[in-house]
Amino acid sequence: MFTLALLLLSSQARAGRPVFQELDLTQLVERSDVAMAGWPSPKKPESPCGKPAGMWQINYVIKGDPSLKHKVIPVYPSGYHFYAQAAAEGKPGPSYQAFKYGASLAISEEHKSTILFLKKEGECWEFTAAGGQEELRQESVIRSLVNPLDCRAQKEAIRAVLYKLPLDCSADSDCKGVNLHPNECERPRALNVKASSLLPPEWAGISARARIACASEWKKESSCVPGATSAYCRGGQCRLGVNPPRAPDFQEASMSESCAPSDGPSTSIVFSNGGSKAYPRLAMNWWGPSRPLRKPGDYNYTGENDLSGSYCTDEKNCAMLKNLHGVVHVKDETGGDAEVEGTTFDGAPIRIKSPLKILPMQKIFCG
Repeated sequence: MFTLALLLLSSQARAGRPVFQELDLTQLVERSDVAMAGWPSPKKPESPCGKPAGMWQINYVIKGDPSLKHKVIPVYPSGYHFYAQAAAEGKPGPSYQAFKYGASLAISEEHKSTILFLKKEGECWEFTAAGGQEELRQESVIRSLVNPLDCRAQKEAIRAVLYKLPLDCSADSDCKGVNLHPNECERPRALNVKASSLLPPEWAGISARARIACASEWKKESSCVPGATSAYCRGGQCRLGVNPPRAPDFQEASMSESCAPSDGPSTSIVFSNGGSKAYPRLAMNWWGPSRPLRKPGDYNYTGENDLSGSYCTDEKNCAMLKNLHGVVHVKDETGGDAEVEGTTFDGAPIRIKSPLKILPMQKIFCG
């Protein structure tokens, strides 16, 4: 590490004491002539500005002169021109305004890519602020600041921020389904309940820029329907939807006619604790040659694509099931018993067996 604080302190006797003003990322980008990604270089300095704080290899330019790409430049501490002039005149200067970014004045010189923020003072490239350096993971946010009217840049910044938010959990109460996206038509995400409080300071600006830059694109989605916001904890991570119990204890199942996805006839079997329209409930839609009929017999699901199932806590919040296997025993025209086995999409096992009630015949027109 080399520390700009030491460089500043060594020159304060000549140039006075800096009075620091702290910048946020937006202000840092606005004040910078160049924001560039690069790493320290061992190349010896060649500069009319004197001995630099370090040499930097520019990998690519995010803001500023693109011709700097692949060049090696000497960089100087923030305020270097001020105290260099005072030193040349041989007299101490007064206190002067300086800028800093972040909690530390230190700049990492590890041989890895980072983003530096520089300002041109004469022939010298100075740090815009003491500590004016960011990790590459902030690149998308910086690009959104540099290109405020670019919808793609804003969406990439949004994605970078939202996908860093925590979704760890130890109980369902740790989770919440929420749409933090500035586009209200985006599907909600399951996050830790503390996620909203962990949004970075730049989030309000990113959201505001995105609403302007993407207005024409998002306007086309104005008729969208908000998605479900239920969330639960499974495997230490929050998941969107409802959490089917591992061993549901439904008291009854009801059977009636319905329609298959292909518009052919099917049989609907609904497990619940109070009728086919009660919640919570687990519903199966069974079609094809093995589907249960009203005549007595044993019906065993043997197909691959003709049985679907879902578990719903209410009318709007449902979770699809997979690996389903159904068995129905029709004793007579009034009912029998029904059984279903399967898993949720995150692997939770489902197994239910309940008395079956056959509902009165209804005329169903499919197609």
